[in-house]
Amino acid sequence: MNVLAPLGIYLGIGAVVGGLLLGRGQPWPTAACAVPCWPWMVGLLVTARASVGPLADAIASAFDSLKLAREEASFPGDLVGDLADLRAALERADQRLALVDRILGSSPAGEPSRPLRAARDRVATEVEAVIADLHALRIQVGLLALSEVRGTAATALQGRLEDLRGRVASLDEIAGVG
Repeated sequence: MNVLAPLGIYLGIGAVVGGLLLGRGQPWPTAACAVPCWPWMVGLLVTARASVGPLADAIASAFDSLKLAREEASFPGDLVGDLADLRAALERADQRLALVDRILGSSPAGEPSRPLRAARDRVATEVEAVIADLHALRIQVGLLALSEVRGTAATALQGRLEDLRGRVASLDEIAGVG
């Protein structure tokens, strides 16, 4: 009985850490490993928090509302495809914005940092534009749900989503050049 209480506490803490990891976007196998190995997984909680960029809430809101609209419209998951790649690309761009913000925050203001500030503002503007287009895409999903003819409208929806994927991919390409 005395051995089971500490074991239960240990596994309980592991379950809490696993739940927090899931909530921060870690895959379920990682969260499941946290139950028996939580002391080694706590570091993932710290790094997950540090990598959040300035537009993380807006990105999460856009994808959550798009997912909800897709579910409420009773569309199969393949209508707008798997959005994980698009979300991951936006989150990478957002993390780069956070890095640049930290660099600019520790640099003296003035002429040398002006090109970096301008580049950061261009990327932030593009990420914000893609987020706005995701909200518009959500509205398009709602309109498509009202329509009885889904073929042409669904093709237009998929085309718009591919356009967004291309725009976000160009942000990754720009990051690779620098």
